[in-house]
Amino acid sequence: MKIIYMPAHGEHEKRRNSVEWRNRLFEGMLAAEKLDKMNRILYDILENDLLNQTGRYYGFLDLFHLTKDRYSWSLDGVHLKSVWYETAMSMFWETYCNSVLMDRF
Repeated sequence: MKIIYMPAHGEHEKRRNSVEWRNRLFEGMLAAEKLDKMNRILYDILENDLLNQTGRYYGFLDLFHLTKDRYSWSLDGVHLKSVWYETAMSMFWETYCNSVLMDRF
């Protein structure tokens, strides 16, 4: 059993404290756009395994989409408040524990 854990979270340009990093482009995209693109590429690669109930992978935790619209969780556009870490770990352990239970049946 494997869980794909994508820890990258949504970044918010308007909340960035550093002007140097605000609206910086990564291969022609803002950070949030680039993270979304990378997550989608990875999901596309793993999609067949993820949808196969007898496949190698149990879950795909895409934390980017969890945080991309949660501006209130952002401290400075990059760093997040503790609620993000609590939610991320809760989702991880819930997925892991469910996968262990599923392996028993």
